[in-house]
Amino acid sequence: MSSGSSLWPGTSTINFDSIAKERIYAAIDSTNLQTKKDLLRDYNLLKYKLG
Repeated sequence: MSSGSSLWPGTSTINFDSIAKERIYAAIDSTNLQTKKDLLRDYNLLKYKLG
């Protein structure tokens, strides 16, 4: 929600300058999605072990 929102009362918005926004988007684009898949798998294994 880079432009903020007036649809949800009580929510917070964060305003970034253009350089910070570009760096955030670059970091998201370069994220290794395999890591997320591994974390999800590990979470499910732990959840199964704990019952």
